[in-house]
Amino acid sequence: EDVYVDYRRPSAVSFVRSLEEDLKRRDFTVNAMAADLLGDVEILIDPMKGEYDLNQKVLRRCTPHSIVDDPIRVLRAIRQSVELKLKIHPDTLIDIRQNAAGINDSSFERVRDEFYKILDSAHPSRAIRVLQHLGILKFVIANIDGLVGLEQSLPHRFDVWNHTLLVVERINTIMTAISYKR
Repeated sequence: EDVYVDYRRPSAVSFVRSLEEDLKRRDFTVNAMAADLLGDVEILIDPMKGEYDLNQKVLRRCTPHSIVDDPIRVLRAIRQSVELKLKIHPDTLIDIRQNAAGINDSSFERVRDEFYKILDSAHPSRAIRVLQHLGILKFVIANIDGLVGLEQSLPHRFDVWNHTLLVVERINTIMTAISYKR
């Protein structure tokens, strides 16, 4: 049996498990695929049928407890669905809605890091709109719901919410233009 050892862990031996077991513990099926780098790299190891979901453009949780086990996966699901243009599977969406409040039980640093990844994505305002629509954004940014429909004085054309999203999009464009990666 092939064995996967994560040498970054303090006690690697206690974390030894088969690659397939490790893949089954992942968050989403599209993240539960691997290649055997010591064997035939042409063979896809895909116990959760992630390739099928990727081809169908679906983001599906690996197990019914994937989101409950780590509420940060709520944010990751939205980010990945927007980045990869995937539709969130109905069961996964139910879990996301039911477990969104669990974000508050996660460390501030993990929430911040995942939200920064959303802001650093190609379409941050799209992901933020989805987060707000699903009622998740309020667990990341307190009092954000108050911006929706809040009118501004002239010369502003948009309410505060849509103006804020426009600013996020413009900043993203500027950051892309000045990025060292460009």
